[in-house]
Amino acid sequence: MDNNLGLKAFLCYFFSLIGGAVIFFIEKENLTLKFHGAQAMAFGILYAICSTILGFIDFPLISIFRLALFILYILVVIKGVSTACKNEMYRMPVLAEIADKIMETLK
Repeated sequence: MDNNLGLKAFLCYFFSLIGGAVIFFIEKENLTLKFHGAQAMAFGILYAICSTILGFIDFPLISIFRLALFILYILVVIKGVSTACKNEMYRMPVLAEIADKIMETLK
């Protein structure tokens, strides 16, 4: 078992796009952690797209959507780190399918 699994899992999800990419490309032995890296990259991409779209929309209630997106980010980080630290494969809806495609494409 990897002694740095918790640190790698945290970096993977907390810095989703960059951290996930780093873990995905440097991890050779633990395929579960490599999958979490791909899943974190998928989350980072979707989060960046949604944040950018919300940044361009200007109406009074947009701050509620921004807050909801941030809360979703925190929940995904907590769930991702907790399952990756246990070396469990947790497939998040939508993100897992994107992660599978990343895994296939960037073997």
